[in-house]
Amino acid sequence: MAFASYIRENPFIKAFAKTYTQSMATIFMLHRVFPVIYPRLTPNEDLKISPDYLIQVIELLSKRGYTFISVDELYEALTSSRKYKKLIVFTLDDGYKDNLTHALPVFESFNIPFIVYITNCFPDQTANLWWYTLEEIVQTNTSVHLSNDLQFACYTPEEKWETFTKIRELILENKIDCKELDPFSQFTSIQTLCMNWEEVQQLSKHPLVTIGAHTLNHPVLKNLSMTEATYEISASRDALEGAIHKKIDHFAYPFGEFQQAGHREFSLVQELGFKTAVTTRSGHIFPQHQHHLTALPRIYLYENGLKLDELMFNNVFWSNKFKQVVTI
Repeated sequence: MAFASYIRENPFIKAFAKTYTQSMATIFMLHRVFPVIYPRLTPNEDLKISPDYLIQVIELLSKRGYTFISVDELYEALTSSRKYKKLIVFTLDDGYKDNLTHALPVFESFNIPFIVYITNCFPDQTANLWWYTLEEIVQTNTSVHLSNDLQFACYTPEEKWETFTKIRELILENKIDCKELDPFSQFTSIQTLCMNWEEVQQLSKHPLVTIGAHTLNHPVLKNLSMTEATYEISASRDALEGAIHKKIDHFAYPFGEFQQAGHREFSLVQELGFKTAVTTRSGHIFPQHQHHLTALPRIYLYENGLKLDELMFNNVFWSNKFKQVVTI
């Protein structure tokens, strides 16, 4: 075993990591709750957890004494002088149809609140789900040819995964226009994958559900001008409030890593009046986050064979290079 792996797996280090990362709250990030299908490409399948796995996670956390709260209750906890610990918030990004058909029944059975951050182009049925289109292209071809003479091999499963990852990064870095994939978009059924406005309204009426904003079109906000970013965020909120007739107080950044959302975006969301905003940075919630309410980290909950302790503690400890309070 390599020395680095030995250190990561050392039981004393794991115990220290668990203690060091104990916090007042953990926000779990999900996208889809739907039976996982193999063999598919990991990046897209990691958007899913199965209903059975979600039930297992909830039952385990319940046995360990965690309390499940809404994002509004988390805001109240962070802005109060009381001390809290072992709080859990469940968040789901984008607005996939299975949030209504599969996630809601699970949360309802345990009486657990959750928030769904809606990207308006999902219920508008105009979303460019290029990550699913890209997966189908890679899965059904032995090579991929794009502009600027870019060519990628897709013969083996390893090459398919590598090609998917490379092209995804190029799109996120704005080096390739995702519209290049449009001729193949017949692979992706928006009506099947995404909630429509009627379903968003139906979900919003449930007492356990909070609806949050997630921009109009799911762009990388750092790639936009301030005017464009402001419009993406504020117009998304305005349309959501008009559709569900409720105030929208919470926001999630699309592609919320450091390279995709930073100080400018955090300040903008605060200026626009949101109570909280969540990133995709890996981390737990500490009392210090009361000063960073629009830069709250989350733990990505995905079904990949890792034990819950690995996801919640060991992985966070190492990925943040021992930093306890994650903001940017």
